[in-house]
Parts: sequence; C-alpha cells; structure tokens
Amino acid sequence: MSEQGRVPVQTPHGSYAVLIGSGVLDDLAPTVQREAPAHRYALIADDTVASLYAEQVSRALSAIGRVDLFTFPAGESRKSRETWGD
Repeated sequence: MSEQGRVPVQTPHGSYAVLIGSGVLDDLAPTVQREAPAHRYALIADDTVASLYAEQVSRALSAIGRVDLFTFPAGESRKSRETWGD
C-alpha cells in the first residue's frame, strides 16, 4: 500500500485533485478504476514524460480497459488546444 495525498487544484474552468505520493503508479489501476471507471482510457503526455512512464502506465491501465496513447512535443508552448489539433 502506498502513502498518498490529494492536492486540490483550482483553475478558471473548475477544480480537480492531484494524487501524489510514493507508490502511486503501483496502485494506478485500482485507483483509476475507483475514481474514473471506464472501458477506454486516453493517456496524454508530452514526449519526455511518455518516454519515462507511458509503458508502465499503459500496462497498468490495460488491465482495466483499452488504452490509447497520445503524445505531443515537450514544452509549455505546446500545451494548447492548437497543438492537440495538429
């Protein structure tokens, strides 16, 4: 069992919680299944983060549903709706 905490994030468009702590990836599938049950998941990450975690996260989530990976170039300027449309 991992030690985890929730950090609330407020944005102009709403709020959400970020789960942080040691072992979060080890408990990913049951956490996602509990918090966001679905039969299909989109894993969206920049190419740097994807190279580090996409395989582990995809493998974990594939135990509970289909996983599609979408990547985009790293950098704050690339985190936009325009980039997603490319």
